[in-house]
Amino acid sequence: MTLSTEIDRAISLQYQGASSFGELAQLRRLFSPAFVSDLQQALAADQAKGAVTVTLGWIDKRPYADMTVSGTKDAHQKPITRPVELGDAAIFVMEVTRLKDQNIRSRIRGLIVQAKAAPTASLPKVPVTALSPSHPNCSTNKELALLSNWPKFDLYLANGRRGPILDTFTLPKCSSPPSYGWYAAAPGSRSSGWDTSGYWRSRWMCAPAVKGHLCDSTLGEVIEALFKRSSIDKVPVGADCTMTYSVYQIGAPPILPNVTEWDRLCATLVQLTANNRQATAGPPGLFVSFPYMPGLTAMVGAAFRKLIGFFKETRFPVIIIEREWLG
Repeated sequence: MTLSTEIDRAISLQYQGASSFGELAQLRRLFSPAFVSDLQQALAADQAKGAVTVTLGWIDKRPYADMTVSGTKDAHQKPITRPVELGDAAIFVMEVTRLKDQNIRSRIRGLIVQAKAAPTASLPKVPVTALSPSHPNCSTNKELALLSNWPKFDLYLANGRRGPILDTFTLPKCSSPPSYGWYAAAPGSRSSGWDTSGYWRSRWMCAPAVKGHLCDSTLGEVIEALFKRSSIDKVPVGADCTMTYSVYQIGAPPILPNVTEWDRLCATLVQLTANNRQATAGPPGLFVSFPYMPGLTAMVGAAFRKLIGFFKETRFPVIIIEREWLG
């Protein structure tokens, strides 16, 4: 069984007994301590050498991108004047080399995930829900404008510019389409089940931020590509970054001219989770503060799958995957 298949199987486990098909309800079930455990086991089984640790954290208030600083327009060439959520979650993969008593983190790769609920049982196309021809501040219009172009934006920790501005970012052009963020679609409330169409190979189906692109890659395939630093149909998944600060900083701060805006954005997101780490799974076997015992993570994971509302709607979950190599 391939790694992506194992990850998709772990994803499906989180929805056993689920009756709600709302976007946020499905997202909360996915980013849970149980998934941390299941994902870690799938990744560790694929790792030939070294160890894998998966940590789940969150940002208390969702970060918002205000694109008015760049005069951004939507797909219908109408100006956008309101902030938009900076996706719904982020995933980072860090390669860790242990040298004596020091852990050196390098080759970090990050991805922002925009989650959407599909309007029908058919596989959706980006931007998943319909664009508004007359309302540029519709969330769908704003999300596509951000993810497909990444114009200059101000970052806030609240909607409506109520929170403090964290910084202003202009991300470098990394690829076409931009690989910083991918869409992830789940079946919506109009579907009687997550596999009713026969085309949903996973609970979450993904696509790069290209208008009209079919969401035909599973979330398991996306996570595997991020983990292995590969592409899907020649489209990169995520982008390399350097932790210029935060608890995951690599050695001394890099020379400023070498730091990109993507580096700073990733470091900002990770640093905001510093005091909000909820679950860790991996050698020597810690899972939500429980010592490792054969079968214990599965038992605890099953219990956590029954919890609803683990994340508040205002929270922004962040998963950090560390691949450890012994130097």
